[in-house]
Amino acid sequence: MKKSKNLLSIGVLLIVFSGASSAKVFTVSRANCFPPGEVDLGNESISWDPYLNPHWLRVQSKHSMGGRERHTRTTGWEYTWNNNSTAHRDTISQRLWRVDGKHEGWNSEEGESFMIGETSANSCNFN
Repeated sequence: MKKSKNLLSIGVLLIVFSGASSAKVFTVSRANCFPPGEVDLGNESISWDPYLNPHWLRVQSKHSMGGRERHTRTTGWEYTWNNNSTAHRDTISQRLWRVDGKHEGWNSEEGESFMIGETSANSCNFN
């Protein structure tokens, strides 16, 4: 009886941890994040795993104003739970930016990158 209980516990743990390890990576872009009080959040694109599991991630964040690209920031490949590309102090204007993000993952078995998603924002997206 005790042996079957232990096997059941191990099975439940395997199911729980296998679900957590294959957790979805979330993505977001934010623009014009300059709240009062000298807090500087800037413009950014972020990929993250809410369970803090590491993944190979790369993020590109293109920052435009008035339909014209001002700059693009790209991270290198990082094995992490959270990768972001941020431009602090995009202070030409604090309300007119648009941010477009590309979020990629790396498939080690296939030896190639894949698109996790694309995001865009013209607001801070704190909802």
